[in-house]
Amino acid sequence: MDNSAVEKRFALIASNGDVLNPYMKTQKSTGRYGFALSKTGDRDAKSGGEYVGTLEQLVRKVVFDGYKVRVKTTNKPHEQRAGSLKIGGRAIVGYWVSGDLRHLVVGAPTAPRELPRF
Repeated sequence: MDNSAVEKRFALIASNGDVLNPYMKTQKSTGRYGFALSKTGDRDAKSGGEYVGTLEQLVRKVVFDGYKVRVKTTNKPHEQRAGSLKIGGRAIVGYWVSGDLRHLVVGAPTAPRELPRF
């Protein structure tokens, strides 16, 4: 995967300290491109889910509406982890958003966290 498609201004944070960033991808079966989002039971692998093209749409769906997002580990290059994960889901303790985008999460049910330090 091309790392230029990884969004570094938003991340899910795992209980083990993994920082998981969303990335844009193409859905093979339909040709749709963007950030892959899904509700529980609506699998991207089965041609389901939604594809959005902006960070604003991604944040709204993930932070406010409880969607899963396709993410991959970016802070541990030798321990890659990827999957569709959501805030409050198994092993995800929260999210981080860059300062310039904090306005997108005002009023969110879960406040953003700081990035883990290693």
